[in-house]
Amino acid sequence: MGESDSPQVDIVPDTTSSSKDAGKLTDALTRLREQVHTQEREALMQRLRTDPEKTEEEQRLGVYLEEIEPQVRGAVRELNRKGFPTYSSGFWGHESEYQAIEGDFRLDEATVEILRGKGVEVTVEPSWKYSVEQQAGVAHPDTPEDAKFTTDIRFKPATADLQDIEQKWGEIATAFPDRGIPAVNWYREQTKIKGLD
Repeated sequence: MGESDSPQVDIVPDTTSSSKDAGKLTDALTRLREQVHTQEREALMQRLRTDPEKTEEEQRLGVYLEEIEPQVRGAVRELNRKGFPTYSSGFWGHESEYQAIEGDFRLDEATVEILRGKGVEVTVEPSWKYSVEQQAGVAHPDTPEDAKFTTDIRFKPATADLQDIEQKWGEIATAFPDRGIPAVNWYREQTKIKGLD
């Protein structure tokens, strides 16, 4: 989807604490999410009709690029290129009030502080996948430390404009250090090894 195809809802950024203004922004973000998902489905259907073979990058990501929301697609690609595996991204929250990326990785404190300085919330929790495997006694002994945790990065957009949101994601992705190798999703790779994919 090109820049000119990005759906936009024109509203004034929420600069007051008024719940009425916040409600307008939330409504606009909800409408924008619906538009994005409609265009995403159409783009995926077109892709499957014309070029169903996944690229090497798409195989690593585990999805077609068309399945990643356009405002966060560049950031997801950059994070994975820098060595941070992601598994969920885009609009998030009961009313689409957040933008989020989740993945099985950990960040150093310096990067976390940079992100927080940009108004980004960063939370790290034990990975539910690893926890379940551990409780069942089937956790792989060589599970990397990153795969034992889930990191969630998110922010509340100031406007319901995809270009503004995409720009914010670009700033966030730039703050991540480059690990020097593309991300490998530990769990996706284990599924392939076990022949379950």
